[in-house]
Amino acid sequence: MATVTPNYGWDVPTSTDYVKDGATAIETLGDDIDSTLYGLVGANTKVGMQLLSTTTLSGASTTISGISQAYADLEIWIYGMTNATASGNFRCAPNGTTTIAHSGGSYNSGGSLGNLGFNNDYIVSVNAVDRAVSNNAIKIKIENYASATNYKSLSVTFNYINSAGNSLSEIHGGGVKTNSAITSLVFSNTGGSFTAGTVKVWGCN
Repeated sequence: MATVTPNYGWDVPTSTDYVKDGATAIETLGDDIDSTLYGLVGANTKVGMQLLSTTTLSGASTTISGISQAYADLEIWIYGMTNATASGNFRCAPNGTTTIAHSGGSYNSGGSLGNLGFNNDYIVSVNAVDRAVSNNAIKIKIENYASATNYKSLSVTFNYINSAGNSLSEIHGGGVKTNSAITSLVFSNTGGSFTAGTVKVWGCN
């Protein structure tokens, strides 16, 4: 006769059950495990990641504030961005400060490779993102973002169509030069106001 596990109450077969019922028993057990894990993890959680907020880009700038300090790292996804009036460089200012981010890296534009050696005030794309093309995706990761003692390491990937119509990717590495915790992010574009775009902020452990 089937029984259940002591902690989660999963249906499991016993040694006295008929072999012919084995497939049904395994299916039932699998469904129980799936249900339990989905309840623990959920749709807005990945292994080691918790979705903290989802925000629509709009206006001259969009601010995400009150970021939870309960995680080791911060990961930000931006995609589907469009702009109102002109192509422009996408920018992110940690804590709303425009003088603390720096990075360097490389790019691929239409099959042409190059190095990006520069020091920035924002986390910023090197090229202008086409204002009307929503085929873009950006990922920013800030390690140790909640530290009130140390500078933070930073990595960024940009994938987008630039103002010349080229498919362009950039990979940046650098840091955020502040001893304060990162509690907010301000997004803007040199071409004017956002008309669309989604920002997902994840806490990572």
